[in-house]
Amino acid sequence: REIDLSDFSLVENLRWKHIENASDISGIVFPSTIDTDSFNFYDRNISGCDFSSVYGLRWRHIQNARDIAAVKYPATFDIDNAVFAARNISGSDFSLIGSLRWEHIMSASDIRGIKYPASFDTSEAKYYGRDISGSDFSLCKGLKWSHISLAADLSGIIYPDNFDYSECDFTDIDVSGSDFSKADTLQWSQLANAYDITGIKYPAGFDPDSADFSGKDISGSNFSRVAGLQFAHIRPAKNIRKIVYPPQFDIDNADFTDRDID
Repeated sequence: REIDLSDFSLVENLRWKHIENASDISGIVFPSTIDTDSFNFYDRNISGCDFSSVYGLRWRHIQNARDIAAVKYPATFDIDNAVFAARNISGSDFSLIGSLRWEHIMSASDIRGIKYPASFDTSEAKYYGRDISGSDFSLCKGLKWSHISLAADLSGIIYPDNFDYSECDFTDIDVSGSDFSKADTLQWSQLANAYDITGIKYPAGFDPDSADFSGKDISGSNFSRVAGLQFAHIRPAKNIRKIVYPPQFDIDNADFTDRDID
């Protein structure tokens, strides 16, 4: 049976023998009491599995799995023994592993969407030419523009609350899906010349009066924190589909006639 995405976190008596013959075990949430030494993940897809409570998980348990993308690791995982060379670890959640360093992941084939721990030293990371789209740096208070500016793809990044946007130059860069919501210093001038601004999550301090969305595709934008957003600000935009509006939005002044707002 396919039991992917099953949440067994409360099932204290779950044992490997109960699920080992399932056809799909990806995305399972494991309980802390699971018998890790019985694991046999050889050639299995364990992508998306949540081992965050499985304090006994070791690299030897998962090294022979076919797919280890988007795994959520426990704080006690033996990261120094892990060999991610040529492995796809996109979407991995290392947020609980305080000892994670660049050397542990630098040889992986895919590092998109990783969630980094607060202690991760971004100044040591060599992101030049690497696709780090979707990376979650929300806990990384030391992140600077210079650490990521030369990456191949910056779309979908989650920035920390103290990030200094004044250093950024997003000219011709795809920042679609970026989560800027945690830092109020974001200015329109930093986004004006970006290649793609769709799906951005804006901070409460963003000034919509300074923005010029004329002819721009702002579909998927999340303005839920931008109290001052008015219809006049977005009227000139080319695409206003899938927008998330703030509670204070002046809906009585909005004219969506012949506009796609699905």
